[in-house]
Amino acid sequence: MLLLLLLLLLLLLLLLLLLLQLPLPLSLLLMLLLLSLLFLLLLLQLFLSLLQLLLLMLLIMLMLLISPLLQQFDRNKTNEFYIFIRSGIVRYSARVNFDVACNMDFHAYPGDSQLCEVKFESFGYTSRQLTFRWSNETSHVNENISLAQFDLSVSMVNSYNTDYYDVSYPGLILKLSMARKLNYHLVQSYIPSTVYLTVSWLALFVPPQSVAERLAMAMTIMLTLTTMFASERQSVPRVSYITYLDVWMLTCILFVFLELGEFTLVLHLIRNKRESAVPKVESAAKALLPLLFLAFNAVYWSLVLTSATVF
Repeated sequence: MLLLLLLLLLLLLLLLLLLLQLPLPLSLLLMLLLLSLLFLLLLLQLFLSLLQLLLLMLLIMLMLLISPLLQQFDRNKTNEFYIFIRSGIVRYSARVNFDVACNMDFHAYPGDSQLCEVKFESFGYTSRQLTFRWSNETSHVNENISLAQFDLSVSMVNSYNTDYYDVSYPGLILKLSMARKLNYHLVQSYIPSTVYLTVSWLALFVPPQSVAERLAMAMTIMLTLTTMFASERQSVPRVSYITYLDVWMLTCILFVFLELGEFTLVLHLIRNKRESAVPKVESAAKALLPLLFLAFNAVYWSLVLTSATVF
């Protein structure tokens, strides 16, 4: 590119000399000076090209010299360690961090227990060529690691061989057992909803003639439980099936709905001049609603506590 520009400049100067019509000796002198300048510029370009080539060769040599150091740095960065023993045994150890996917079942949430299996298996060596086993089944677990919502227990399984290939490959299994704690949900969900439902039953002791007061109490509790249920759904795992927590919240809303049905029945009896049946309905509601809720609690908590850890 530079050479083309110089040639173009030389042609322009020649045209300029022809237009100026200078004497022949002076024109030859100027031409000689221009050719000398062009030659010097060409030498300069050649020198710069050689200098760039030299710098490129030096850079390649430098990369070849430091590449072993970079490989050693990468090996240390991945926490790899080698020990060579005189008997010919080579001990290799490495520390690896990785993310593991685990399929979980949340039907019993928040009383669920999850089991995750992490499998380490050989990729190219068969069971006849290589054997895996844990060196010490207790020293690999850090006792200081804890989970806020789970009780964690770790177990290690030896002698794991693949049976879904044509050839058996060795492997190890690391089992992570996680049992969810119930203390958070007891404070945030179960106790408040039980208190709200108990408060709604106080409307049964309001005189039947005070329809507005009864409906106001029941509807307020209904809206409160619905809002609590919606907020709880934002923090629980998003699954398409019903969990134990959903059963609890829906049952609480159902009991408030039954209370509203009792109010409607009492109002219908009063309007049809059958006030004599109102006390019986009121007494039955005051006794049956708490008893049904206690029976539901007995069945519900027997299912939840079989798999959950309270504290």
